[in-house]
Amino acid sequence: MNKINRSIHTAQERIASGKRINSAKDDASGLAIAQRLTSMSEGLLAATRNANDAISMVQTAESGMSGITENLQRMRELSIQAANGTLSDADRGYIQSEVNALKDEINRVVDTTSFGGRKLLNTDETLNFQVGSEAGDTVSVEIGNMGEQMQSLGIGAIDLSSAEGANNAIGVIDQALEDIASTQAELGAVQNRFESTINNLASSNIS
Repeated sequence: MNKINRSIHTAQERIASGKRINSAKDDASGLAIAQRLTSMSEGLLAATRNANDAISMVQTAESGMSGITENLQRMRELSIQAANGTLSDADRGYIQSEVNALKDEINRVVDTTSFGGRKLLNTDETLNFQVGSEAGDTVSVEIGNMGEQMQSLGIGAIDLSSAEGANNAIGVIDQALEDIASTQAELGAVQNRFESTINNLASSNIS
């Protein structure tokens, strides 16, 4: 009678769950395989979420860099305007005031661009993303410290009080724009890699 009751209970479990295997006693090797496949599937889904998060993070960083680029381009325009020997001291003072405001805005963007509470443009930290079910399936992202880069180039020290200073500023700004464009190109390549990874994960996932 007990054996019959156990058989009935097992049958009911299978009917309720829709699965042939509910525990090791049903099929020990089959259960192990099923659990491994389930683990792989869940791992691939988590990896896909990680890759999507990474794409969002990269896009946020790129957006911040685009804001910095816009401000630098305006500073370059003002520097060209200031490289004019006919300007008065008052004229240069007005131009410098706008340049100072643009410097402040660049600093604000660097300090506030963040994703998930993590600042992106003022750190040298390398961020690692698990994008597969195996331990070594990681992609690293290094954005770079834009604040330090701007400082080392001398963006904060730009002084348009003379035509000579304005000419020097043009070269400094051009270098900053080139560095940002290079970083954005690298981030674009990383984003493409994450998108390719997501496509591969979708084709590999086991439902």
